[in-house]
Amino acid sequence: MDLNFIRGQFTEAELESAIIGLFQEQDYDYVLGETIHRGFDEILLKDDLRSFLAAQYPDLTVVETDKVIGKLENIPPAPLYLGNREAFLLVNDGFDLQRDAPSVRETRD
Repeated sequence: MDLNFIRGQFTEAELESAIIGLFQEQDYDYVLGETIHRGFDEILLKDDLRSFLAAQYPDLTVVETDKVIGKLENIPPAPLYLGNREAFLLVNDGFDLQRDAPSVRETRD
């Protein structure tokens, strides 16, 4: 991949393409955003997130999974930079999750 760009002539499309290429080199799957079945205003892909959480953390209960999703859903959208920063830090660094009582386990649907 050619990442040599002329100063001042680097477009947003080139940046996006370069980032996609870097992720693909690390074996991430790329899916064009407009091909994802979701509402235009739906930013968080909850079904995908639920599947990921179930695979990564099989001991999470349904309520705990809902707490994780709720934490991400309740990030204030404005100002944009601060909302994006908070979302990044939560996903990247994680956060403390109040676990349910170990004796209470719900089944996933």
